[in-house]
Amino acid sequence: MKTKLTFLGTGTSQGVPIIGCTCAVCRSKDPRDNRLRSAVLVEFAGRTILVDAGPDFRQQMLREGVRHLGDRLRGADAGDHVFALGVDQELAVDLVLAVLRASGEGDAG
Repeated sequence: MKTKLTFLGTGTSQGVPIIGCTCAVCRSKDPRDNRLRSAVLVEFAGRTILVDAGPDFRQQMLREGVRHLGDRLRGADAGDHVFALGVDQELAVDLVLAVLRASGEGDAG
């Protein structure tokens, strides 16, 4: 069984670059130093699972062209993935999953 991992973000809880930071990484012109907050998309056996949904969720899904999700796992109760996302956005992610499942576009299970 083939598994595909897509790293949606590998930055810090603030993302990279950090606003106001003058370190070499935050000032770098290298696109690899411009990172969104941590999240991973796991695809296997016809299923798509999102691991963590932080404040960069919308941008990450659009960038990768994600059209459906099966489930969402919260890797940890990190502040940027719980409090910063906000209750409305948490509910929106759950609502999107529910609508996709109901329409037959979400993964089964």
